Amino acid sequence: MTSIPTGGRFDMGRVVSRTFGVLGANLLPFLLLGAAGAAPRALMLWATRTYITDPSVAGVLTLPITIVAALAGCLVQAAITRKAYQSFSGKDSSFGDMLGTGVQALFPLFLMSICVGFMVGLSTLAFIVPGFILATRWAAAGPALIVQKLSPFEAMGRSADLTKGRRWPIFGLLIAYFLALAAIEIALVAVSGASLTTFSKTLNGGLYGLLVVPALNAITVPITAAGATSIYYELRATRDGFGADTTAAVFE
Repeated sequence: MTSIPTGGRFDMGRVVSRTFGVLGANLLPFLLLGAAGAAPRALMLWATRTYITDPSVAGVLTLPITIVAALAGCLVQAAITRKAYQSFSGKDSSFGDMLGTGVQALFPLFLMSICVGFMVGLSTLAFIVPGFILATRWAAAGPALIVQKLSPFEAMGRSADLTKGRRWPIFGLLIAYFLALAAIEIALVAVSGASLTTFSKTLNGGLYGLLVVPALNAITVPITAAGATSIYYELRATRDGFGADTTAAVFE
């Protein structure tokens, strides 16, 4: 891994190449982590729909199921971020190192996800455009929290600083990402032969959803985590101009 000069151009090609490079090099563990992160939610939803007939009881269980699913997702995101960032820096991480980082960052990342999700969601519902602006502003917040061990609000501020002046190319990458996710879901609908309504219902607790949810997450979660980490790495490299040894040292 070579150094990138300070003040260099944010290169979308480098970000994409780096992302798919680390995904290809770690395909099996990343797929398994992505699927494992979705398994608790899929199992809990399936059990609820199968064995609980009282709608009021099922409704009460919605919140804990959502929290467990979010925590599992944060654990997996942090673990993949650790592996991806070290790989970009020319170093390796053991599975134990990845899980250790996941556990350490779990609750701060969970809290930040709630805050960012609420603010982006509210802005999108109100005016749409501000939601995209905030999503771009905080695109690197997750990796900043995990790599630099920042608090949620410190990580959001760090991301705002890093993305300043580079938000248009980041916005383009986010749009491409969301279009890719839509294409994946449409492909799954086509393969299943179900309507969008039926497909949505299976994702929310059916036996088919027990398999589809982990499969969908096995694809999307590693791409999301590795992509965000690649954006963060590119931003730090072009801002600070460090080399591989400097970047990897944050986990030592």
